[in-house]
Amino acid sequence: MVDQQIPPGGIAALNNASSTIYCDLQMSIAQARELLALVRGLSASAQHPGLESVFRDIEEELCRSMSNLPENRL
Repeated sequence: MVDQQIPPGGIAALNNASSTIYCDLQMSIAQARELLALVRGLSASAQHPGLESVFRDIEEELCRSMSNLPENRL
């Protein structure tokens, strides 16, 4: 069996694509939690399969950002 590389999706694909966008947002923690719930709901609906890697990247970035807040550190 030969290992095949899986092409990156979402933000990871930025290095390989010529017509991509990058979006950097700032929001309150309350807005971040609401956006996270929205993204998880959209992902769970399976109505937008072409955006699944974007949903995953958004979720990972929101979770990473929220975990870096002083009140969330152990």
